[in-house]
Amino acid sequence: SFCARTRHASSPVKSWLSTAVTPPTAIPDPPGPPPSGWAKTDENTVVGEMTSLDPDCYTTDAYFERERETMWASSWVAVCRVEDVDSPGAFSTSIVASDPVVVVRGNDHELRGFGNVCPHRNATIMDGAGSARALQCPYHLWTFRLDGTLVAAPDMSQAIGFDPDEVCLPSVAVDTWNGWVFVNLDNAAEPLATQIAGLDERVAPYQLDTLRRAGTIHCEQPWNWKITVENFSESYHHAAVHPQTLQVTYPGQKSWVEDNHEEPWLWLDHVSVDDEAEPFAVAVAFPSHMFSIIRGLGMVWFRIEALGARETRLDVELFLPPELCEDNEIVAGVLDALREPTTPRLDHRTSRRALTVLVIYCRRDVVQSSRERGGPHRRAT
Repeated sequence: SFCARTRHASSPVKSWLSTAVTPPTAIPDPPGPPPSGWAKTDENTVVGEMTSLDPDCYTTDAYFERERETMWASSWVAVCRVEDVDSPGAFSTSIVASDPVVVVRGNDHELRGFGNVCPHRNATIMDGAGSARALQCPYHLWTFRLDGTLVAAPDMSQAIGFDPDEVCLPSVAVDTWNGWVFVNLDNAAEPLATQIAGLDERVAPYQLDTLRRAGTIHCEQPWNWKITVENFSESYHHAAVHPQTLQVTYPGQKSWVEDNHEEPWLWLDHVSVDDEAEPFAVAVAFPSHMFSIIRGLGMVWFRIEALGARETRLDVELFLPPELCEDNEIVAGVLDALREPTTPRLDHRTSRRALTVLVIYCRRDVVQSSRERGGPHRRAT
């Protein structure tokens, strides 16, 4: 259960049994942190052999449940921005691999995270984002203070064995990084900053915490969350999927991955062949925190929620300097540019094809291109 869950060590991705079409008899462990030794590469660099994960890792409920119990139970997941919870009572809800979570700013200005489930009858307490004086369950009106303690439970005073002082919302760890709010279902988790120190150095010049949300594109994706992350983590597909957009300005063959020194993050940089366009970079902090830096303009957060083995929610959120957020022409122009390469017609179609192949053919150990080596869910040999 959410309250009783304990931390489990994530195992490295195992060697898959064979290339036979029959499914494996055992469910492989979810991937641990990305393979070590990622280094800056170009099209002439020779790298070690890399292969894809077992198809069951993308399609089965059993594997998704295993991810929940191991990887997601001890991973830092970005759920909102600090600006969303900047005043007492401000809250934001999210789903961490099927677990409802709420982050709230207390009257003491402390930021706290809780399981967004009432301990009475397991109803979800808060919806969306906003501001509230307390966290009140809409089912039986059990009410919790902003610090998670119970303040009211109607008609429970005579209930035998009920002690309101022993009832509270289960807490989750909270951390902030470059303007994002992260949660971890494991309260004893290692601090986020110590895991991605190298990535912190790379993003520091861009002052991401000063940017403000300018617009959002919502996407419902009927496939596994790892397909989205892997697609985001490589530019090998630019020529085929984005021949008139990304490939024209940022050729995939001119991109490279920086060395992460065995930390669980990715930095994929690009060269611009257009004198009027700045190079852009994409970053991933394991397992699913994805954002791209548009140099000279702002940043795009690809906020992902893994809802099931074949169900993912993606919000593409544009962040700009505060003074540009008020310029409707600039905001509309950037959002239109984002819709072409990120939403339905292109990557959506390609990802659906990938899922279909995984389900039908169940290929294993497919060798990967050197320009796909940044994907955090690849297996290096």
